[in-house]
Amino acid sequence: MTRALEIVYGLDQFVTIQRKMVSKGASGEPILDWATRLQNVRAKLQVSAASITNERGARILRTSGTCYFSEDIQLTDADRIVTTDGTVYTVQSYSSPADISKLPEATVTEDVWPL
Repeated sequence: MTRALEIVYGLDQFVTIQRKMVSKGASGEPILDWATRLQNVRAKLQVSAASITNERGARILRTSGTCYFSEDIQLTDADRIVTTDGTVYTVQSYSSPADISKLPEATVTEDVWPL
């Protein structure tokens, strides 16, 4: 018997996991970059909230929610999730339940100004 959690929970999206990398520039200034950690990770992003705010002189819509995964991928707050349409979500928290019938999940917030 296999765990067909992808089917049971409708994990029909594929996302890329990136990790924050900080290096030093020529004059010692910090340079932020993102390195791909995992590609084509099966997931389901479920948006649960949306808010409109004013940032940087623009009115923006920011969404947040939960991203479910078929396997334990050990995310941290230094990671972000990129969907196939290019939307970027910052990982706020991650949990991997001991119960194999439950999915690992990350609480995420959309990054409307990704670097």
